[in-house]
Amino acid sequence: MWYINGRVESLPLTNMRYINGWVESLVLRRKAGDFFHNEDKQMKKTGFYIIKDKFFEDTNTGIYWMIPLSSQIDKYKRIMENKEKVGKPCDIIHIVKLDDSRQSAFLIQDMFPITDEYIEREYTIAGNHLMLTSEHTAKEIEQKAKKVMGMLKRGVKFTPTQPNVLAILEKLKKGS
Repeated sequence: MWYINGRVESLPLTNMRYINGWVESLVLRRKAGDFFHNEDKQMKKTGFYIIKDKFFEDTNTGIYWMIPLSSQIDKYKRIMENKEKVGKPCDIIHIVKLDDSRQSAFLIQDMFPITDEYIEREYTIAGNHLMLTSEHTAKEIEQKAKKVMGMLKRGVKFTPTQPNVLAILEKLKKGS
């Protein structure tokens, strides 16, 4: 952002890049009279700053990213093996054994945004809400999801029939 005549102007920054699915950008302050106070922190006149992920999380209030599951383990293991054979990481799929003792494939490449209004109910087995209880696995999936989100924001398509999830996100933002 650039402050000109008392108003904020956004200028394109050549060194913006995606880190873990979020834009890491540098912000240059140009007006000495404007300060950001946070206890003992103060933005410097010509300082560069990294925006926290929290900003993006807070601005997407009420919007959740859903990752579909599949029980077609053999199919997705083959996809993962083919990517790994050519030396590529496979961040688009994550196979894990859930608490119901069955293996499931998280189809991260197919994730999509949703709001509470479109959730019908919890998924239950014998009346118990199925949960991913491993914090380690949850962090791995979240890291992969952030990478995939970064690729989606750059226009990467993982399948020919992939919906435009960024357009869906914009529609949900306008409706909330």
